[in-house]
Amino acid sequence: DLLGTTSQTLQLTIGSYLHNESESFAQLEVEHLSHKYLGSGFAFKHRVFMGLSGAHTPTERTYRMSSGKAIDEIGSGITRSRGILPQKGIEQGWIHTADGPNLRGYGRSEMSRLTEGRPETVRNVGALNLELDYPNPFSWMLSRIPVLGGILSSRMYVFSDLGMANGSVRSNAGAGFSVGFNIPDYLGRNRSLSLRYDVPAWLSKPQPNDSKWEYRSVVGIWSVINL
Repeated sequence: DLLGTTSQTLQLTIGSYLHNESESFAQLEVEHLSHKYLGSGFAFKHRVFMGLSGAHTPTERTYRMSSGKAIDEIGSGITRSRGILPQKGIEQGWIHTADGPNLRGYGRSEMSRLTEGRPETVRNVGALNLELDYPNPFSWMLSRIPVLGGILSSRMYVFSDLGMANGSVRSNAGAGFSVGFNIPDYLGRNRSLSLRYDVPAWLSKPQPNDSKWEYRSVVGIWSVINL
């Protein structure tokens, strides 16, 4: 019986890098994930993320509030492989990769500034991501599909993202739906890919002239591949 069961993971990453011949920088990342089953199709998830970077950190290794570091997407086989994702969607920000502070409602604004040559990134950031799953009839339907029923899953949830950087607080909240599959490797480790459709219905202003209340949506991708 999973009722009341809580699973947690904690990941700490420390890196030291050479920026050029005379300058180096360090980065510290802490990520804590918690997933508690509440019963009757409900589950509560929270994620705490903190990223700290040295003074000489180059722009491609600093954080975007919507996702993570640009260097991670540049080296990703999913976001950079031809034909997997439409490049136009990545450049316009409506395709979102779950990473970093993960304030999903800010993707379009940040990517539009990037294409204008004005990247908006921060060296130090803290974030809290909350999700509440609720009963989902699609899960039962997928489980009835022969063969595929064992590897397919779906979720319906409401979410709230809160981030702090440069002394200011940003937030968004909304609802989403995801469908994914998981094919464990021969050691039983997860190899999963999920596609999400999130609608941040409330959002702190990405830019001074933007409206807090505006229909914004993103198509998200999340993967776990153990090597």
